[in-house]
Amino acid sequence: MSSIVGHALISSAIFARKHEIKSGGAAFMCIFFIGLGISPDMDYLVYWVFDYQIEPRVTHSILFCFVIGLIASCAKKFLLKNTFISVPHGLFYMASFSHLILDLLVGVHPMPLFWPINSSLIKLPFGILPSAGHIDIKNIYLWRNILIELVILMPVSMLISCNLKTMLFQRYKAMRYVFYITLVVGMFVGFGLKR
Repeated sequence: MSSIVGHALISSAIFARKHEIKSGGAAFMCIFFIGLGISPDMDYLVYWVFDYQIEPRVTHSILFCFVIGLIASCAKKFLLKNTFISVPHGLFYMASFSHLILDLLVGVHPMPLFWPINSSLIKLPFGILPSAGHIDIKNIYLWRNILIELVILMPVSMLISCNLKTMLFQRYKAMRYVFYITLVVGMFVGFGLKR
C-alpha cells in the first residue's frame, strides 16, 4: 500500500486543481480532501482499535470509494452549502478514487476492486510506487520508501494542480527538464524495488 504521505499529497493536489489555499475555508476543504484520500485505509483503524481484520478489504473497492465520494458531495451540497468555497462535485470522487490508483501502482497487495459483484483480488503485476512497509518510526525502509514515493509523486501532484503546472511551465521553463528527469528517475527507482 502507498503511504499516508502519498495519499495526502495527491488528494491535496486534486483540491488545489481548482483552489489556492489562501483562506481558512480553503485550508479546511484541503484537509477534508486529504481525509477523502486516506478514507479507504479506515480498515486499518478498525484493526488497530478493535483488533479485527476486515477481509476482504472492502474499503479498497470501487463501490466504497464511490459511496465516500457521494457522501462528501452530498455533505458539501446540503450541510456545508453556505460555507467557505465552491468545489466541483467531481473532485470529491477523484480524491477518493486516487487512493485505489496509488495502491494499485504499488503492485504488492491485491484488492477486491469489484466487490460485491466479484470478490476476486486484483493487483498489478508490476509496481511503480514503493510500499509503505511496516509502520514503525525506527524502520529505515519506511523512510526510504516515503522519500522515493515523494520523488515520484511530487511531479505528479504538480501536474494535477493547475496552479503549480502554470508556474512551472510558463514562468520557469528550465524547470520543465528538472521536472521530467525527476519523474522518470523516481519511476525507474520505484520500478526497480524488490517486491
